[in-house]
Amino acid sequence: MTQPLTQQAQPTPPPAVGAEAAPDGSAVDAGTAAVDAGTAAVDAGPDPSLTALGPQVTAQGVRFNVRLDTPATASFVTGSFNAWNPSDPAFRLEDPDGDGVFAVTAALAAGRYQYKLVVDGRWTLDPAAPGTAPDGFGGQNGVFVVP
Repeated sequence: MTQPLTQQAQPTPPPAVGAEAAPDGSAVDAGTAAVDAGTAAVDAGPDPSLTALGPQVTAQGVRFNVRLDTPATASFVTGSFNAWNPSDPAFRLEDPDGDGVFAVTAALAAGRYQYKLVVDGRWTLDPAAPGTAPDGFGGQNGVFVVP
């Protein structure tokens, strides 16, 4: 059974070296006065939805992250959410930062969806799909649920 995707929570970072946590959770530098929690910024690290492979629920919608094994001219996500259109420009995978993770984000309503990747015209199962279902052609579709 496919479990619903959940929005990834940002971890609470530990206090910085040389600091301790105040009772209200703000940082207190051991050698100075309390730091105002409203002005202190702590780098919590990269958002996991930007790098975790497969479909990820984010505040902006479902983000599909795919690492392609070979260079591709055109890569898309297609599925029950876009009438299986294999070249829908709204679902074109892009890698603007060149890190090898191709992504697209789409606003999808709550529901259960089936999908595949289309890489240079070749339909393929996303190896990071959280679930699978028969595609009716002897293969498998990826499956995910938006809560």
